[in-house]
Amino acid sequence: MIETAEGVELADEIAAVDGIDMLLIGSNDLCTELGIPGELRHPKLRKAYDAVAAACKRHGKALGVGGIRGDVELQQQLLDLGARFIIAGNDVAYLAGAARADVQALRKLA
Repeated sequence: MIETAEGVELADEIAAVDGIDMLLIGSNDLCTELGIPGELRHPKLRKAYDAVAAACKRHGKALGVGGIRGDVELQQQLLDLGARFIIAGNDVAYLAGAARADVQALRKLA
C-alpha cells in the first residue's frame, strides 16, 4: 500500500517490480502523512493520486484507492484517472452506520 510521501515518490520503482499487480493508495493514512488529515479533495492528495496513476500506467499495473466513502464524484474522478479497484468503506464503518441508524429510529419512537 502507498500510505506515505516516500511511497508516492517511489511509486515508479515499486510499479516496476515483477509480481506486483496493483498499487493501492491508502487515502486516509496518506492524508495524515501529508499533514492534511481527512482532506480527501486536497491538491496534495490529488497530486499523489496523479503520480501513482502515472506510475501504474507506465508499468501496466492496476491502480487501487482505499478510503473513499460517500463521495461519488471523487470516486468517478478516480475511475477516470484509471483506478480499477476502489475500497469505499470497511466493515467497522458499515456496522457503526447501521448501529447509528437503529438508534436514530428507536429515538423517533420514544
